[in-house]
Amino acid sequence: MAPSTLFQYLGFGARKDEPSEAPGQATTCQSIVRVGATGFLLGPKSQATIPIIDGPERYVPATVVHKQEGKFGDEELEEVVDDFERRDDVWNTDFLEVIVLAAPSSVKSNNEFKRGSKVIRPNHSLEVDDVPSGPYILHSSSGSIYKVFKLFPDESQAFVGAIAPSARPGDAFSWLDSINHVAVPSRLYHPGPTKERPLEGTRFAVKDVIDVRGLHTSCGSASWRSTYPPVQQSAPFVDQLLAAGASLVGKLRCCQFGDNQSPSERFEEVSPTNPRGDRFQIPGSTSSGSAAAIASYSWLDFTIGTENSDSRQHAAGLNGVYALRPSKDSVKSKGVFTSPLLESTNIFSRSASLAEDVANCVTGKLNTAGKGKLGNFQFKLLYAVESRGWSAIDSDPDFFLQDISANDRLGDASALFDTFIKKLEKQLDCKRQTLCLSDFWRDTRAANTPQALTASAVNASRAIIYRDLSRNIVEPFINEYRAAHANRMPFIEPVTKERLRFGACVSDDEYSTAKDHLEVYAEWVNTVLLPSPADPVDAGPADGKAAAGKQGPEIPILVCPQHWGTRLYRDASRSTLARSGLSASSIAASAGVPHLILPVGEIKYTSKITEADARLPVSMSLLAPSGLDGILTEIIANLERAGEIEVVKPGPSVF
Repeated sequence: MAPSTLFQYLGFGARKDEPSEAPGQATTCQSIVRVGATGFLLGPKSQATIPIIDGPERYVPATVVHKQEGKFGDEELEEVVDDFERRDDVWNTDFLEVIVLAAPSSVKSNNEFKRGSKVIRPNHSLEVDDVPSGPYILHSSSGSIYKVFKLFPDESQAFVGAIAPSARPGDAFSWLDSINHVAVPSRLYHPGPTKERPLEGTRFAVKDVIDVRGLHTSCGSASWRSTYPPVQQSAPFVDQLLAAGASLVGKLRCCQFGDNQSPSERFEEVSPTNPRGDRFQIPGSTSSGSAAAIASYSWLDFTIGTENSDSRQHAAGLNGVYALRPSKDSVKSKGVFTSPLLESTNIFSRSASLAEDVANCVTGKLNTAGKGKLGNFQFKLLYAVESRGWSAIDSDPDFFLQDISANDRLGDASALFDTFIKKLEKQLDCKRQTLCLSDFWRDTRAANTPQALTASAVNASRAIIYRDLSRNIVEPFINEYRAAHANRMPFIEPVTKERLRFGACVSDDEYSTAKDHLEVYAEWVNTVLLPSPADPVDAGPADGKAAAGKQGPEIPILVCPQHWGTRLYRDASRSTLARSGLSASSIAASAGVPHLILPVGEIKYTSKITEADARLPVSMSLLAPSGLDGILTEIIANLERAGEIEVVKPGPSVF
């Protein structure tokens, strides 16, 4: 095999094989090699030193293989190749130029193989035993071997920046000096998940409203990024994910200040590409980068975003992925740019079971109530419907329709919803109960509260969000920016500027009234609509089966449509300054209950852009009582494990 590497430097100064010893500082020099046709970033630190290779100084692709007994010949090498190709998307056969065989002397091996590989057998005293199997780059003259990080292109423009690997655990992160590429570690470097590190080997990225030590948090604003220095501490839940074994690879695009802006309303930065269908659909609003990334890339396992009560067109539904908004206060909010009353972190994934694992790591005790005991509960499946006679030509209903015959365009999506709900009914051993939320509110609301449900929930939320954003965040930022930039104003997206003007005009009395309305509405959701059982932790043994005739605690689950598979082209003009109407997202945000989104199918359409047939996702929302995040995720993960729902694929089609 001919040498196939091309070496180049990025950054300033001479390359060092070891990083600076200054605590908390990452190496400033980044080195890229090309192995075959693929670019890789070299790890910043040598992993071991092995015998040098004769010939001119060069960088050689190598594969570390561990073998404890038997022999290592051509047959064994082919088994390694099959295993590595199955498990990893970073390693490839170009790394077989040299095989670094970590094995005791009793293991006999070929000196050369049919594939042309040469074998180096280092002494155990040189600590190669501690170097994981997988792809490496070997410096021929020094014998140093370095990990590699594959550079994947960010074709959906979902990342605001990728992260360079750190030399030591606990070092501050630094930006990758490569445009539109993300550096991804080999999965072979990580053992399988353990009880202590359940996310070992997974890769994730976070929305750019979340603090990551050593990096800027720019909140979708170039002006914000130029005003404030890199942060000194990561958000606590980021540290929790790292401690659980996940690898952070970058930060994701978001709307300016976490507001909701469609591509036609976004001017300062590009909006990510929704990979579904014809790639010309809107990617969602505030967490569009988080959803578009996980819908686009097989090399990314999960992402973290945020959601506010105005996110009717939820990015997860539009991009056809799973998403969980945990219960209020179940995830530590420190280090996250959010509205303290209404916004929350979201977990995005292509797999329901992985979303469950991530939630287990970050939500703590709130996620454990009733887990593993689903058979000991009774479930009440609330099927949220619009008022009878609902009809609209140019908008989708927020809830299911009681009479689908009057809305033929929604018939295909309704059939997909019905198929999934029948699976849910079977698993939960209950039948759906039709519920019109506006009627239910009118009949059960507290005295002296607005009769219209939307007046109490949506309007109150909007006043709180934009008053907080305007007065507590953007106005102080504008003052600091102008002080540092000769009194020039920062750029603010026009649609957001209008919403901020609305927020600035919310008086103290109006703000107080909105908070009171929100509190009353949240109490109604948590005590009337989605009340928690008395003590789900003591619901019986974790055998998944209730005793014969036993009446266990009752848990209500509210099901709603999330996305009807409607075409929403990114070039369309959106003139509405504020979303109207109630939705699953606004219920979850206002009341702090867990909200899970999942794709249930696809609808075929003909693109007006490409004039070719494509498919768009149809998605549903499930809401549960506050604190029962674990039960909600377990219900859906069990359906996935049983083969009733599928792991989502990246790319144009969901399934």
